[in-house]
Amino acid sequence: MPPSAKPWQDNHTSSQQLIKDDNVSDDPVLEVRAVEIEKPQRLLIVDDEAAIRIILKASLELTAKWVVLAAASGEEGMSIAQAEQPDAILLDVMMPGIDGITLFHQLKAQAATQHIPVVFLTAQAREVERKQLEALGVGVILKPFEPEQIANQIRELLDWQ
Repeated sequence: MPPSAKPWQDNHTSSQQLIKDDNVSDDPVLEVRAVEIEKPQRLLIVDDEAAIRIILKASLELTAKWVVLAAASGEEGMSIAQAEQPDAILLDVMMPGIDGITLFHQLKAQAATQHIPVVFLTAQAREVERKQLEALGVGVILKPFEPEQIANQIRELLDWQ
C-alpha cells in the first residue's frame, strides 16, 4: 500500500470504473448466476373426515415437504382446485353432498382443472371397485393407510421425485 493511501482505501478499480469499462462480467466476484429453485409439489386433499385431512396434511408436509391444501367437501374441493391449480388431488370417494366420483367428473369437465391428476382415497377394498377407480384416476390408495408411507405411495402413482 502506498504511504499516502489510507487503510480503508484499496488500489482496486472502483465499481464505477468497472461498469464504465464494461468489465463487470469478467470479474468472478461480481458474476451472478441464476439458480433454478425447485418449487415444492402442491397437493389438494379432499376428504370429509377432519382426522384424515389433519394426518395427511401433517405427514405429507413433514415427510415430503409438499404444500398441502385441504378441503372438507366436494364443493370446497372444486373451488380450491379451480383457484389454486394444485399439481395433484387426493380425493376421497365416499363423501356427503358431492362425492368423489362426481367431483372427479366435474374436474375433468372443466378446462381449468381437467389436466390435474387425481388419486382416489377409499376404504372400499373390493377389487372390482378398486379397478373401476384406477380406470378413472391415476391410482387408488386404500384406507387405512400408513402415514409414514403415504408420500411414497403418492410419489409412485404420480411419478414424482
